[in-house]
Amino acid sequence: MEQVSTIKPAAAIWRWRVRLFPQVTLTGCILPAGGFQVTCNSSPYQTCLIQTTTDLGSPNWVTIGTNTADVNGLITFVDSVAKDYPARFYRTVAF
Repeated sequence: MEQVSTIKPAAAIWRWRVRLFPQVTLTGCILPAGGFQVTCNSSPYQTCLIQTTTDLGSPNWVTIGTNTADVNGLITFVDSVAKDYPARFYRTVAF
């Protein structure tokens, strides 16, 4: 996992990039208001579930959204309640 950080005067923004396969990247970014933005590349127009869990040791993945990739295969999702959890993990599942 590669961690890139950007410090802004009013807030710290952390970005993580996880390479799942050579051509697939899942990127996350904490937003200034406390939400979390997940971005993933996929096949163009592929529909994906956005899922989250709070425990990777015993995961119970919950679908929090469904998005369809754009013409370039890009999916973006904002989890506005991420700030309510001390830790939250994300994945996308194509269907």
